[in-house]
Amino acid sequence: MAPIRPLRLKSERVQKNTGAIASDQSCVEVIVDTGVFHLDKSFTYLVPESFSEICATGTRVQVPFNGRELEGFVLKRFSSETTAGLKALTKVLTPFPVASEKSLALMLRVAQQWAAHPYDVIRSAIPPRIASVDKKQWELPAHSSQSANSVAEYLQLPPCENPYVVLRRFVRDVHKGGSVLILLPDTRSLQRLHTEFPEAIVLDSQLERTVRYENFLKAKYSLGNIVIGTRSAIFADIQDLERIVIVDEGSESFYEPRTPGWNVRDVALIRAEMESVPISFMGYSPSVEIGFLLEEKKVAYRSISARLRVDSFQPEYSELLPGKLIKEIKSSLKSGAVLVIAPRKGYAQGIQCAKCRNVALCDCGGRLAKASEASSIECSLCALVRKDWSCAWCKGTTPYLVTRGSARFAHEIGKAIPGVLISSSEGDHILDDFSVTEGIVVATPGAAPYVAQGYSAVVFLEAESLLSQAD
Repeated sequence: MAPIRPLRLKSERVQKNTGAIASDQSCVEVIVDTGVFHLDKSFTYLVPESFSEICATGTRVQVPFNGRELEGFVLKRFSSETTAGLKALTKVLTPFPVASEKSLALMLRVAQQWAAHPYDVIRSAIPPRIASVDKKQWELPAHSSQSANSVAEYLQLPPCENPYVVLRRFVRDVHKGGSVLILLPDTRSLQRLHTEFPEAIVLDSQLERTVRYENFLKAKYSLGNIVIGTRSAIFADIQDLERIVIVDEGSESFYEPRTPGWNVRDVALIRAEMESVPISFMGYSPSVEIGFLLEEKKVAYRSISARLRVDSFQPEYSELLPGKLIKEIKSSLKSGAVLVIAPRKGYAQGIQCAKCRNVALCDCGGRLAKASEASSIECSLCALVRKDWSCAWCKGTTPYLVTRGSARFAHEIGKAIPGVLISSSEGDHILDDFSVTEGIVVATPGAAPYVAQGYSAVVFLEAESLLSQAD
């Protein structure tokens, strides 16, 4: 017989009395962070009289929803004759707007176009609140809106020049008193541009939470700024925005990896259209998407005329460096450092059996690799170390290293050209700019440091593999 449990009284929590409701514009439309995909519409709540002065469009609020207290943003405030059955706001989290009507409209447009919940976009666009920053006084200076045309152009960067110096000259020319928003693909590029604009407001997810949130509010509550940032900065709420500049728009870093997967290029085109702001794309070559817009005459192309000497050296016996290329590198080393770009990091990104030539795989299905010459073979997926490796097919114990990485390239270049300083820049070990003055720098794409006088030559190893990237 089951034991008899004692009776327990059920208690019902009574909703706290919110007091009087605001006499003017007593209702607000709130987009709520429900966490449920199909609940993507806004909900109507009442505004208590105690919140009437601080509750406005763009303020962050806390609302009751299905027995929980959830965060939301006010889309608009309005008057309504019928308020029966409506719940009231629980709390106003920010006593000032952190988003304007136009920035909220952009987020809703992006959510609609990418078939997502609006809060999936808001979460990327607006940093989490910091209470100490909210306590500061944030007031928007008076300004007059300037009419502009939503003109889009692609500016080709000249070769053999510092692109950030070129970008600085361009921004100085187009800066007419309003604010300019500059988007870069990664933090390293952002830091390089920041040296050209030390006064700029930086918006980057790598910043400390307090600094990031404060910079976000500075961009909103001040005028005439240069704002530089990475992917999510495309949503920065800038009141006097006069131009958007995007550098290397085809970079994969400009694609949001989380749902809904929006990208900076398309969001910028939407924003430029909605806010009538000119937009400038800058890079060495346009992406396929921009190329299509160029053909459709929707984007103007500003090309650069330049001549570069480009030599191609084909290996005769599968050697890494053809003899003619070694002579060119030795000759170039007399006038400065030489940059060698390797397509992959590490030592060997693939293992074959030297006996039967079958590709070696881990039990989990991942490929086996070597991080350095002295390291053991390990799986690239589960990181299982295989100290005593043997072929699963013929039981051979001699591995054959394939798909060279930058570490192996540096090792073999050092043997081919002895007596020369070899510096490596890849992965977690990226050399600082201007830290190299001579020798050969072996780097992966995006990890090459700047040198004071520029490189005397640039060598692309396995150029067909390096340049045949999916656009």
